[in-house]
Amino acid sequence: MKIQKIEFTPHLQMINRKKEENRSVAQSNNLKYNTFAYKDFNINFTARLFRTPENFYAQPFNQNGMPQTMKEYLYDDFDDRQKMPPAQMLKLVFDDINETKSLEQVKQIFPEEPLFAKLTDKPNRNSRTGILAEIELMKDENKPLFKDGTNHLGMYILKKIYQEGKTLKEINTDFEKDITSDYKGLSPIQYETLSAYGIKYPNNSFWKSLTATREEFPY
Repeated sequence: MKIQKIEFTPHLQMINRKKEENRSVAQSNNLKYNTFAYKDFNINFTARLFRTPENFYAQPFNQNGMPQTMKEYLYDDFDDRQKMPPAQMLKLVFDDINETKSLEQVKQIFPEEPLFAKLTDKPNRNSRTGILAEIELMKDENKPLFKDGTNHLGMYILKKIYQEGKTLKEINTDFEKDITSDYKGLSPIQYETLSAYGIKYPNNSFWKSLTATREEFPY
């Protein structure tokens, strides 16, 4: 079988260049780290006062459970980057998601990230129930799903997870505010909705630990 060489589109080449530029800027500026908040109901108040990013990254379940892309970034300069709040690091390493327009493009620019291996822009037909079926039924070319003019539910969900560190409950709260009035009354986003797009949350223990570090996390 003859293997053909894969040519990247100009758009993806631009994203890759931006990716390298971001790395250079981050290294030259020595990254300003955000204020770290760590609230964990499994430890007492006194212990919380001494929680730091270093403590977070020292936990085996956090080291083992974080996305591969994040892990590689952390260990590339561990002494310095262990001081970076995990939510900030998650946003940074997956920042190029914001430059893409499809889940397929995300998969191409993060080819080594196992969590993105099954991303698809065409929801699994067996999962087209609930909100996906409703959107398909209500779809109108002149009426975008979101107030910003976009229509891609899968991209919306992926950004909420890997850029904002949101839980499914939080995503649904934001979703109700972000959709246009033409689509009000849709069923909530379910884990089945994520599966239809091949979207996965990181390891559950790691994710609960990470969301607990977010400054604005709604306790």
